[in-house]
Amino acid sequence: MQPPVCFGESRIEARETDIRRNGRAAPGKPIGRGHVKRDVMFFWGHHCHGKFDAPTICYALDRGREDVEPELGSLVEAGIVDRQLEDGVVFYSLTRNEERRRPIVERAGPGHPGN
Repeated sequence: MQPPVCFGESRIEARETDIRRNGRAAPGKPIGRGHVKRDVMFFWGHHCHGKFDAPTICYALDRGREDVEPELGSLVEAGIVDRQLEDGVVFYSLTRNEERRRPIVERAGPGHPGN
């Protein structure tokens, strides 16, 4: 049994299927776990004042929950992302600690390599 994904089939799984069929990936995000952390960091840089649950973050990143949640957990442990429980729902937000949040926001800004 496969782990649950945010909304339907994982986009990564769909692209992997496309590679097997056609020998190349359809346009879209790169495949691989190394890119998940980068995507999550850019998400927080672009949404530095927001508060989101995991399914919303997965949907925004077009990634499966099994890929995103471990990255969120590591960012919570590092003190970069805050985790709050409200009415039984876990929400995540970029830390309010300016020293920790500044590099994330700056890296996601225009003109930074990778944007």
